[in-house]
Amino acid sequence: MRLSRRTVLRGGAALAAGWFTPGAWWSPLAGLPAGAARSDTGWLTRSSYPPLVGSSFRVSPAGSVATLKLVQIGELEGVTAGARKGAAPQQERFSLLFDGDSSRFGQGTYPFEHPALGRADLFVVPVGPSGGGQWYEIVVNRLR
Repeated sequence: MRLSRRTVLRGGAALAAGWFTPGAWWSPLAGLPAGAARSDTGWLTRSSYPPLVGSSFRVSPAGSVATLKLVQIGELEGVTAGARKGAAPQQERFSLLFDGDSSRFGQGTYPFEHPALGRADLFVVPVGPSGGGQWYEIVVNRLR
């Protein structure tokens, strides 16, 4: 087979057409189990958490398993520079405070699991020692 300029241009055009065709080869939900997209929204919605205060979440940092108990849902009003109270109704901002067991891990993105919400990878930060464990916080700031 001879490689010519025409062959290269035809191949490039075909590749570009496939690349820009929505859903032709890539989807952000490809490879996810059924229902994964539905449960991800619940993880990022404040209204999902009031019934879960006091319940346990499983987190898997670095191959181990830790249990975190949801203790508090915090409001984050006016967290951006120059923000006025109620200025951004299209945003949802809140924090989740967890009390961890004796296992400790650093800040990072880890898989969280809960029977009511399913599974999601969330960024968590240790914020200080609790009585025999560690406090952890997740902050959610999203557009609705």
